[in-house]
Amino acid sequence: MTAVVVGAGIGLGVFLVGRGLRPTRMPLAVALERAERAAETESEADRSFAARGSDVGRAITEALEKAGLPAASGRQDAAIVGKPLERFYLDKIVLSIAGFVALPAVAAAAGLSGAGISLALPLWASLVCGVLGFFVPDVLIHGEAAQRRRSFRHAFGAFLDLVAINLAGGAGVESALDDAVRVGNGWAFTRLADTLDHARLAGQTPWEGLGHLGRDLGVNELCELSSSLVLAGGEGAKVRESLTAKAVSMRRHQAAEAESKAQEASQKMTFPTAAMLFGFFIFLTYPSVVRISSGL
Repeated sequence: MTAVVVGAGIGLGVFLVGRGLRPTRMPLAVALERAERAAETESEADRSFAARGSDVGRAITEALEKAGLPAASGRQDAAIVGKPLERFYLDKIVLSIAGFVALPAVAAAAGLSGAGISLALPLWASLVCGVLGFFVPDVLIHGEAAQRRRSFRHAFGAFLDLVAINLAGGAGVESALDDAVRVGNGWAFTRLADTLDHARLAGQTPWEGLGHLGRDLGVNELCELSSSLVLAGGEGAKVRESLTAKAVSMRRHQAAEAESKAQEASQKMTFPTAAMLFGFFIFLTYPSVVRISSGL
């Protein structure tokens, strides 16, 4: 009887091991149903988490607006990057709290482990870290926003050239703008197309819409062009001259900026070159200096 039980156990174990090594194939319909169910569950969880985060960020933004703390530059940077303002200020608050709490928590853990750390230093350091954490998102987003503004100015210069060409070909102002904005691709032309469509639906002139977009994104060229074209009115010749002049001005500004960046990069290479030459000079003179010093 014992041999039968042991043999049955060994056989069952071998069967389970073999079943685990070669599992049965799941039907495709069942696998797809499980995958869709899991995806729906994850998407619902993500939506609920995003909704809660958006609500918290909106409350923080309203509180900061009442206090007068949000700066126009932060709003413009968030707008051109495409980051929701609620998420931007939520990141500022979260990083500020993390910077304020991190050092006291580390000091408390070190104190429990027996290390003698004064609480005064972590307290002052936590205040500094909390303030720095509040401004870290501004620093991180500012560089990306500057890069996207340069990209937007480049695309906007091409857009102005296309509009001027369409106007010179006899097209009207509205059709010239629509044809020019439909030719280009990328996020800049998408923002321009959305702005023109919104201005048309709101009963505004295209120049007013471009002016609002310039103020939202912090692109001064849009605001200047909007002001000049509002004064020019609807006359095709004046509009074409204004657009051509602005496009030429933007190209000259971009060329000057590229030249200044190239000169700055060349100047940055001066120090590594001088350091390399100084090291080569030391390499050549070191044996002679050692021989002279040892002879003395």
